[in-house]
Amino acid sequence: MENQQLIAAFAEKYSEKYSFYSLQPIGEGAYAQVFKARDLNRDIDVAIKLYHGGTVPDGSDRGWIITSKINNSQIASTFTIEIFTGSDDIDYKAVVSRFVPGKSLNDIMKWYDTKSPEDKKLITDDFVHSLLPSLLSIVEFCHSLGYGHGDLHGGNVMIFPSEINSRYEFTPVLIDFDNSSLKTEFFAATESEKIDKDCRTIKNKALGIAPWILRDWEWCDEVEGMFVDYNTVREYRTGFRYVLQFTELVKKGTLTNDKIIEILFSVGSMIMSGFRVFPIIECLRKISIKSGRGNDFEVCLSHVQSRISDGSALHVEVEITEYGNRKNQLYLELFQ
Repeated sequence: MENQQLIAAFAEKYSEKYSFYSLQPIGEGAYAQVFKARDLNRDIDVAIKLYHGGTVPDGSDRGWIITSKINNSQIASTFTIEIFTGSDDIDYKAVVSRFVPGKSLNDIMKWYDTKSPEDKKLITDDFVHSLLPSLLSIVEFCHSLGYGHGDLHGGNVMIFPSEINSRYEFTPVLIDFDNSSLKTEFFAATESEKIDKDCRTIKNKALGIAPWILRDWEWCDEVEGMFVDYNTVREYRTGFRYVLQFTELVKKGTLTNDKIIEILFSVGSMIMSGFRVFPIIECLRKISIKSGRGNDFEVCLSHVQSRISDGSALHVEVEITEYGNRKNQLYLELFQ
């Protein structure tokens, strides 16, 4: 059935429930078109997805099931599946989801590319401290529940500013968990494969989301190796958190030896919980060398290693790390 006929049939059946702002889609992928409409009963905007020709691709139900189950502001929730009959007397499905304001990551990066080097520096600061950490956080959250996105790219990440002050806070929202927006050569069949695909997509040197967002950051080259060496979003997010803490001290001129030692102790404490800390340490070493503090870093690292060897210095840090890991397990058990 033709797309325009599908839209007309849906609009006619649900004329008292939904009002389309326009019959022009706000988004279109390989399998579907998305329209912005008003839910008249609830007085909210919604996104209505209609599949090309009315054909729902195999596995699409996975996407609306996941986005119905996960209650998180950074997931575009599916509200309902509406059934309507076309002029050919065949029943079709439309997916009604939360409408996410803002721009796609693709649109934001296209806009970013038009800016001057001076403006890019300002914008990159917000990308680094807000956009990427928040994106890593929501992807890690999905992975912790056992779900991979499976089609993670700039068109499936919607972004809007959530706080405006000296540094903008960005909130990325994930859409389209059902691989329906972009046909790819590699289709991840299982959740484990989708999780692995998400990780590769984030860190891929040529096309990855992280290198893309960070490409004009002064520490991009130093951080790149850390992303390559790690294999999970949890590792990416943990390592990047330490990098941000370290580079902020460099930027402010307050990276004292005591601060280096404090950060290295915190990183080292994760060894006891099985976390691979070497990529973080190597990244911090490269940043120290580039900022002219390479010798100080080695002195501090040697001091921390000698203290760690007797075990006593790590007692408090290890305790905090172990408590944190245990709390993660407990709360996931409670809220899943």
